[in-house]
Amino acid sequence: MIAESFERIYRQNCHNLGIFTSTDFGLIDRIRRDEDIPLEEFTRGEDVLTAELIRRGGPFRLTEARRAGWRARLTAAGQRPMTYAEKIVARASGRAEVTSGQSVFARTVWRYAHEYVSPTSISFLRRE
Repeated sequence: MIAESFERIYRQNCHNLGIFTSTDFGLIDRIRRDEDIPLEEFTRGEDVLTAELIRRGGPFRLTEARRAGWRARLTAAGQRPMTYAEKIVARASGRAEVTSGQSVFARTVWRYAHEYVSPTSISFLRRE
């Protein structure tokens, strides 16, 4: 999908469904010429986990890769006091530090599903 811009949640949903997104309209002519587009065109500028999510085609394939041993090489957050929320996320992710905007895997106690997406999520889980 190529557009001038994407709302954050819409773009995240596309990534979760394995839909490539870009704001580079130059890709249109390349696609029309049947040119191979490197996957990096769609992961450029993304954090490590989001880029891998895009490469894998969504959260199910990324989870399979993690179960098979793939681990993200996450950078250190840096030396500064953490907020209370960051401390909670750091503890849940098994990391000494995290910072706002950093992607991590964390164990959750509570999970929430918005009513609008619950049926779709449940159908994906059953299919997988």
